[in-house]
Amino acid sequence: AYTGSSSGGQEALDKAPRTENNVLLYNLARIHRLRARKIQANYRTSPLNAASRVAAQFDPKFSDAALWELAGDIEAERGEPEKAAPYYERMGQNGGSRALARYRIGSAYARRFLYDKAEKAYLEGVKADAGAGKRMRHWLYQGLASVYLQMGRDKEAGEALVQSGRVTQDDDQPYRLRTDIARQFINRGLYKPAADYLRVVIKFQPDDGTAKTLLNAASAGRPVR
Repeated sequence: AYTGSSSGGQEALDKAPRTENNVLLYNLARIHRLRARKIQANYRTSPLNAASRVAAQFDPKFSDAALWELAGDIEAERGEPEKAAPYYERMGQNGGSRALARYRIGSAYARRFLYDKAEKAYLEGVKADAGAGKRMRHWLYQGLASVYLQMGRDKEAGEALVQSGRVTQDDDQPYRLRTDIARQFINRGLYKPAADYLRVVIKFQPDDGTAKTLLNAASAGRPVR
């Protein structure tokens, strides 16, 4: 099905008027990326490289945030944050959230252990877009907490984790607070900031069984699997 879809997309692209190219390229790149996400990690290189070659043909003058977000996601999944970053920048410049763009850039760098660049992107995201929304602010501070933890900057990590919980529910776009970073804190022996944050999570979402389990572990001073 993948081969047929991709070859059919290329055939349509070859026949299409130039004005329709970006839409067809978007769909073709998306097919390659979807294929990569459905197969085992060690087989993803080929479809992701194919997606990258297609995305490289996007018209740089095309002002569609979704197009550039896809291109950035492809490069991030290829482990190429330096190539992903300009695409995410274009996403933010063409109707997308600038804060989200910085979050995606920071996450791409963090996955490649480039923590200084990830920190810079996350901090820029906090400042970039005051109207980005409560969930976006939560994600940015969670990213900072994780990066600081990896850098051994435990005090700043704890401050960022607690800051990520200083949010209120967004009635227009309800969301849940994350618990995966708190788990990392517990397993590093940083029980107090984890417990402080998890109490906020439980107040925010009282049905969260994972948060309750993690809070019990943090309060008892024991790691979790």
